[in-house]
Amino acid sequence: MTFIGAGLTYLLWFRGIDLLGPSAIPPLGLLSPLMAVILGWAILDQTLSAVQIAGMVLVLGSVLVGQYTGQLAQRRPAANLEGTPAGKPG
Repeated sequence: MTFIGAGLTYLLWFRGIDLLGPSAIPPLGLLSPLMAVILGWAILDQTLSAVQIAGMVLVLGSVLVGQYTGQLAQRRPAANLEGTPAGKPG
């Protein structure tokens, strides 16, 4: 049973890399501890301090900003290295 779960995890991981691209994946690793804290609060009735909640908001905001700026960078046209405007002969 463990091998099936591990195998499924790897399949989903590499499928995600194919869909999102390698540069978008590493920041998402920061969400794993965040999910552990949320699940501990929801399932195990653990308490959270204001500092922990502020840290969660900071991590989530950082991941969202990183993903958003990564998408913007992919949408920008490539820089013209010759110094002439794009589409006009030099």
